[in-house]
Amino acid sequence: MTRPKLFIAFLIFLYCSPLATSQTIQFTDLENLPAARSALTSANDGENIYIVNGFGIDEQYTDEVFKYNIAQSIWSTLTSSTIPKRFASAAEVGDFLYVFNGITQNGVLNNSVEKISLADGTIELMSENPQPCEAAGVTTWNNKIYSFGGSLSPNTTSNKLYEFDPENDTWTELTNIPFAGETKGEVVNGKLYIIGGYNGTVSNQIDIYNLSTNMWESSLMMPIGISAHSTAIVGSKIYMVGDFSNLTSVAYFDTFDNSFQILTNNLIARRHCAAEGVGGVLYAIGGNTSSTIQSSIASVQKAEILTSTNEFEKMESMQVYPNPATNQLGFTVELDELKIYDLNGKLIKEFVKVTEVDIEELKSGVYNLLGKKGTQLFQGRFVKE
Repeated sequence: MTRPKLFIAFLIFLYCSPLATSQTIQFTDLENLPAARSALTSANDGENIYIVNGFGIDEQYTDEVFKYNIAQSIWSTLTSSTIPKRFASAAEVGDFLYVFNGITQNGVLNNSVEKISLADGTIELMSENPQPCEAAGVTTWNNKIYSFGGSLSPNTTSNKLYEFDPENDTWTELTNIPFAGETKGEVVNGKLYIIGGYNGTVSNQIDIYNLSTNMWESSLMMPIGISAHSTAIVGSKIYMVGDFSNLTSVAYFDTFDNSFQILTNNLIARRHCAAEGVGGVLYAIGGNTSSTIQSSIASVQKAEILTSTNEFEKMESMQVYPNPATNQLGFTVELDELKIYDLNGKLIKEFVKVTEVDIEELKSGVYNLLGKKGTQLFQGRFVKE
């Protein structure tokens, strides 16, 4: 994109997508990490959250992978045999966790790629990472892993974007990022959103890359800069948790309408933390509060997004029948995805490709519905008799 078009994109985002009305997100405390961790990396498989490496109160570089069972709210250790490092990258594909990047205890950037079995924690090494760095962004899409940005030395940052194919054990360099620096981001509907970061200056930029066309589509400007943060996807929104200066910062970027929202919250102060979105719930894990490793924290918090930020109020209404219902619930359109939540925001059931669902097993009460068809999101509510 040429410089004039970038400038126009900035203006469009700044003036045509103003902040939404004030919203509040409410966090509750969960079981702490087995040990305080910061500069950590994370991934999830829908049932468990994996916390990898980082530094602790007494350790500059750690080797553990902690596993959090979401349903049971229990922590365990998957392995204590990874390469000790911090500011690494982790991604889950299939039945494996892939860990790479980061800086090791001898001060050298880690060029190894560790493939960790989620079943038993065994580790094997893949082909070497062509450009190891620290504090890079990492995300997945269609069983591929994307690594972007990061630091190569104290005074040099990267603008590289790589695609790693775990099945074929190959790395492919894609088009350079408009921003070079330590950063974070996520893929939503085939588009990579790289959000904020640091390269000596805090970034307020969002760069959008279309994975289908291999082109950078636009650069947008946030009303605030953000760094030392973590990102997570819930629905169409990318949540940003923590910040180097504003340690209780929580915000989201809505990929559906390109809106940006700063959230009033009760987050425990943290930077360099982990964040994961699972089943309509946002998790904030670990982090630190100052420049010392002794400031590392073990805190784990969660926020029920669908009730905290009134997500249902911003979506198109969905007609359901009958309502109240006893055994079957029908819809006027075939939905690609459907999720049923209770009024506390807890995910009860989820379906794909449905025009009706069986609700006979549900307890009597009122439930919220979240549906998706293509890029359109729908909301509804029904009574189970």
